[in-house]
Amino acid sequence: MAKIIEGERIGKTAPLKVGCAAAIFDESHKKLLLTRRTDNGQWCLPGGGMEPGESAAEACEREVLEETGLHVTADTPHRYLYVSAPNHIERMPDIFAEQTAAFIR
Repeated sequence: MAKIIEGERIGKTAPLKVGCAAAIFDESHKKLLLTRRTDNGQWCLPGGGMEPGESAAEACEREVLEETGLHVTADTPHRYLYVSAPNHIERMPDIFAEQTAAFIR
């Protein structure tokens, strides 16, 4: 269920959008795939927001494909993020993708 949040960057009110992120490792589990954000140049896990009617796993698979070109199959959520706002706490899953066929350096 969408909630209302407040903040300077997004204006006085905005709907909260549930998102996901994928931790994608190489076969040796020593390298982690990161993407560079276009808005601030920081490195992050590939991921993004869910579209209407999309499951968290579907959103994660789509976001990874859009951001990296990799086709992955999302595993079950391995942990949940709890995000607090002035009047509520949201529980959001982090989806982790299974091993991929290719790894981008």
